[in-house]
Amino acid sequence: MRLPLSAQAEAPWLVRDIATDFTLDEVWEFPIVADADKGETFRTFCEDQDLASAEPLPGLAGKLMQLRLLLGKIGLDQRINELPIPGCSETSVGARLTAGTRRGGGPVNERLPFRIVYDLENERLLELSNGTVHALLHFSWAHKQGALHAPRMAVYVKPRGWFGRLYMGLIYPFRVLFVYPAIMRSAKRRWERHHVN
Repeated sequence: MRLPLSAQAEAPWLVRDIATDFTLDEVWEFPIVADADKGETFRTFCEDQDLASAEPLPGLAGKLMQLRLLLGKIGLDQRINELPIPGCSETSVGARLTAGTRRGGGPVNERLPFRIVYDLENERLLELSNGTVHALLHFSWAHKQGALHAPRMAVYVKPRGWFGRLYMGLIYPFRVLFVYPAIMRSAKRRWERHHVN
């Protein structure tokens, strides 16, 4: 379910401190209800997402992702995760973390080379830099009631120059209408397959 951008301000997420120069682009809540009394935690969700990220999305969303990967191979993804953040000298927002907080790592998988910036008890930040944008993908654990929680996904972007702004504008409808809803449905199916009795 797509949420208003203000939903990201409901908790003091660390990403809000280190991405002040990024634009909050989207906030979505996964159609998943996790019960802590059953041992369903944010870590459980992240493990599911790591496995799911290696699998192609079904339908039109999957075709769009394949097209984007193809465009990346012919030029858009040169120097992936090497370019500085637009307007900055750092190549990663991880450089903005204190030493005690930094818990980064390599890419989640080779197909989608988002790298982990930090991975905490109730939130996780991934980032991807390419020739068009420096993007952040924030996952969080939103409390609903009692022992129930729902995972959320927020997308932060910083386009790279005029071409990046044009590109992000062109693909925005496809992301909102096809890609993000497909991610939500896929995550729900996977969760229900493994965690719902």
